[in-house]
Amino acid sequence: DRGVVNNNYLYRQNVNTPYKICPYDFDHSFGRDGDGSLNPHDFVELTRNKLITRLLETNAFNYKNRLKEKYYKLKNENILTAENIIAMIEINAKKIKPFALKNEKKWKPEEHKYFQNTGFDKEVELMKNWVQEHMPKVEKYINEL
Repeated sequence: DRGVVNNNYLYRQNVNTPYKICPYDFDHSFGRDGDGSLNPHDFVELTRNKLITRLLETNAFNYKNRLKEKYYKLKNENILTAENIIAMIEINAKKIKPFALKNEKKWKPEEHKYFQNTGFDKEVELMKNWVQEHMPKVEKYINEL
């Protein structure tokens, strides 16, 4: 969950637009921690992010309702659903698999203790299972705001 406290850009288009958060480099995600160890059950602890914590505590700019509205808008448009995210994973996995396999020959992931009993296809399945398990947790979190 480093992406909660690191690896985010805070930006806005101009002085008349709201700020947005753009996450990047999520090596602590989809069932693995940054060191490569399995972490299939954890849910991101958002209170580690001072900005999000402050927005939730103060409810500045009606943040909680706006977050709920945005979540349900994306869910109803079939964007933020397990099915859609899994479909995106499958599409991207097909595109990058040849390059990932080429990369594995160079970097030998099996030499890393966490990747000795896995491979590209197993990692894709890990991600898909993680998404399937965690989307209900996301919705529960949103509903409890």
